[in-house]
Amino acid sequence: MAAIRYLIAQRVTKDMNGQRLSVLRDPAPEVLISDPRLVLAAMQLLETKHRYSVATLSFDRSDIDVVAFNAGDAASRMQVGQTLNLFFHVAYAGLPQRACLHSLVGTHTHTGRLEVNIMLPRAVLKADGSPRAYNANPPGKVSRSLWDSFRDTVNGRFGWADPLSPLRKRDFAMTDRL
Repeated sequence: MAAIRYLIAQRVTKDMNGQRLSVLRDPAPEVLISDPRLVLAAMQLLETKHRYSVATLSFDRSDIDVVAFNAGDAASRMQVGQTLNLFFHVAYAGLPQRACLHSLVGTHTHTGRLEVNIMLPRAVLKADGSPRAYNANPPGKVSRSLWDSFRDTVNGRFGWADPLSPLRKRDFAMTDRL
């Protein structure tokens, strides 16, 4: 429940420089897909060690206008919707939709850019309805290549910023503790 609360709560507590600080997310996170109670119920039924995975689609400020997105802009919401559709096709490649448990998808825009957070239960349903452990991003080169292709496809399709562009590389970076 703590992970779900973190994804959708307007006020959260974070560790920053060794201090616990309360952060108000304004605007508040928006749930785009599913009901948090359904996702929680699905995960509570799992008996596996790892019950969920979380992915974040983090957009550059120039990719999506967060004010327009939060106001319901059809064009930006359509782009995010198409991206999520492809995300789930990649995450559950080859599996019928009925085998997939509810995933929770929400947004964070309080930083001035869009972040789409996706919580995936780490199981699918077998033909008999019983759960089977499943990892949408297993370790290895094939999985990494698949997700890299996903990133490149949506960035190319919508003209979004390429996070691997040499133009985006910082000259230097300081550690978080400094």
